[in-house]
Amino acid sequence: MASETSSLNGAADMPLDMFCRAGAVLAVLLAGEGVAVLLALAPGVEGERWLRLGLMSLFVQWVALMWVMGLCVARRSLARYAVLRVAWIAVLWLVVVSVAVAGIAFGLLAGSGVRLGTVTEFVGHVAVMSAVVGLLGVLGFYAFWQAQGWAVRAREAELAALHARIRPHFLFNTLNSIASLIPSRPLEAESMVEALAGMLRASLAGPQAVALAEELALVRAYLSIESARLEGRLQVVWRGALLEDAAGLGRVRVPSLSIQPLVENAVRYGVEPVREGGVVEIEVACVGDEVVVSVRNALVTLSPGREGAGMALGNVRARLEGLFAGRGRLDVLRGEGVFEVRLVVPA
Repeated sequence: MASETSSLNGAADMPLDMFCRAGAVLAVLLAGEGVAVLLALAPGVEGERWLRLGLMSLFVQWVALMWVMGLCVARRSLARYAVLRVAWIAVLWLVVVSVAVAGIAFGLLAGSGVRLGTVTEFVGHVAVMSAVVGLLGVLGFYAFWQAQGWAVRAREAELAALHARIRPHFLFNTLNSIASLIPSRPLEAESMVEALAGMLRASLAGPQAVALAEELALVRAYLSIESARLEGRLQVVWRGALLEDAAGLGRVRVPSLSIQPLVENAVRYGVEPVREGGVVEIEVACVGDEVVVSVRNALVTLSPGREGAGMALGNVRARLEGLFAGRGRLDVLRGEGVFEVRLVVPA
C-alpha cells in the first residue's frame, strides 16, 4: 500500500494515473464529443451538418483514444518529470496524434466529395485546434492539480491536530501508572519507562500511517505497562490467524496510535472500575478485502468520565476517514454485557 499521503484521497498519485481509470477515459471521450458537436454545429459551417457531426465524432474519438492510450503506456517513464512538464508533453502528444489521424482521414476522404481543402490546410487547421484545446486543458488540469495539493495539505494539518489530541491523553495516563509504581516496585517502574520510551520513539517518528504490525507492537508495549500497574487484574486475549502472518501485518496500513486508544479505553472503562479486574480481547481478522481489528471488554456501568472515551473514538474515526476516504471506518457495538469496537481498514 502507498504511503499515508497518497492514502488520503488519491491526490498524491502520479498525474497520468488519473487518465488510466475508466471514469477518466469516459470523461475524455465525452469532452471530445462535446468538441465535435461544437465544431460540427458552429454557425457558418457549410454542407450537411449531421454528416459532418458523424465524421467529426469519429475523428475526435480516435484522437482521444490514441492520446489516452499513449499517455497510459508512457506514464511510468514520465513519472520522473514535474507535473507541469508532463502537461506540456501531453499537449505535444495530442498535437502529434491529431496530425497523424488528420493525415489518415484526409487520405480516406479525399475522393468522397467532402470539402476538406488542401492537405496542408486541413492538417494545419487540425494542428492549431488540437493545440488550443490542449492548452485550455493544461490550464484547467493544472488548476485542478494545485487545488488537490492544497486539499491534501489541509487534510494532513487536520490529521496532525487530531493526532496531537490523542498523544497527551495517552502520555498523561502512562506517566500516572509509572508514578504509582516508583515507591513500591522501582524495577518494574524502570521497565515501564523503557517501554514508554520505545512507544514515544515510534509515535513521534512522524508518519500518519504505519504498518499494522508496528501499531500492534505499540499496543503490546502499552498492555505491558498496564499489566504491571494493575497487578494481575488485567487479562489480555489475542485472537486471529492474521497475527501469525508477519508479511500480511506489514502490508496493512492503519493510522498511527489508532488501535492503542481503543485498547486504552477498554482497560480504563472495562477493567479498572471492576475490583476483580477483567479481560480485554483483541482479534485481528481478514474479511474479504478488509482487515478488521476488534477490541472487546466487559460493558461496565458508564461513569461520568466516559465522555473521554467518546472523544478518543471520534478522533480515531476522523483519522480513518481522512486517511482512507470512506474505505476505513470505526464501528461501536454494545450488547449482552460486552462493549466492542471494530476498526476496519482496506487489506
